[in-house]
Amino acid sequence: MEIRILRVGKNELELEIKGETYTLLNLLQKTLLEDKYVEIAGGKIQHRLLETASFYLKVKGGKQVFDVLFEALDRIRAETVEFRKAFEKAVEAYEKGKA
Repeated sequence: MEIRILRVGKNELELEIKGETYTLLNLLQKTLLEDKYVEIAGGKIQHRLLETASFYLKVKGGKQVFDVLFEALDRIRAETVEFRKAFEKAVEAYEKGKA
C-alpha cells in the first residue's frame, strides 16, 4: 500500500491510496463517520483495475484533521485486536468440541 497526501486544508484532507480496495475504504469511512467531529468521509475508486483510490475527509469543531484520522485508525486497530481474541476463543472452543 502506498499513500500520498494530495491536499491538506484547514479542516480537510484528500489522500490517494494505491493498492487498496473498498474493503479498507469502507472500514475507514464507517469508523470516521462515527466521530462527532467528522462532517464528510468517503472514498472512491475510479476503476477497479487501476487499484488506486482517493479518500476525502472533512472535519468540524476545530479538531485537527490528522488527529481525527489517527484516532479512527487507533479505534480500528483496537477492534481488530478484540476480534482476534474472540476468534481465538471460538477456535479453542471448536477444537475442544471435536476432541
